[in-house]
Amino acid sequence: QGSYALELSGSGGKEEIQSTSGLNAYPSLGGTFEAYHYTSRSGGSGVGRIGFGTQSETLEADGYYVELHKRTGEFTLAKIQGGSFTDLDTVAYSYDDQSWYRVETDWQDPITSTLYDDTDTQVARVSASDTTYTSGGISWFLWDAGVPTNPTVRYDDYELL
Repeated sequence: QGSYALELSGSGGKEEIQSTSGLNAYPSLGGTFEAYHYTSRSGGSGVGRIGFGTQSETLEADGYYVELHKRTGEFTLAKIQGGSFTDLDTVAYSYDDQSWYRVETDWQDPITSTLYDDTDTQVARVSASDTTYTSGGISWFLWDAGVPTNPTVRYDDYELL
């Protein structure tokens, strides 16, 4: 997307940026938001997560995550609670390297996240009932998935709808 997109680059580890205060508004239960996601990698790895309901500004904080896993080709809705990662729903999808994807999340009960490609065609959808978190911050996450291939993940246009 834009030249001012948030970029995370990895080389053998995890990187995350969170915001739990300071913005005019954050997503919450009952709302809908979208964000754009891009991953470029050499090799076969790279996991990008868009977080919401983020409870603190620590690595892999409690909250919900929409995960795009390039190596496994999975689109996942997950939560972290008390340090434990739980997949709430996962579907397979075909990932086009070096393309922007739009993730739209309708934070209701159930939570539904839909993945669209750069032509605005729906690629995948995940949904699950969970009300552990009803508000919180946002986060962006990169993990090279244990295969140091120096992935780059970009995020842009995190917007409440």
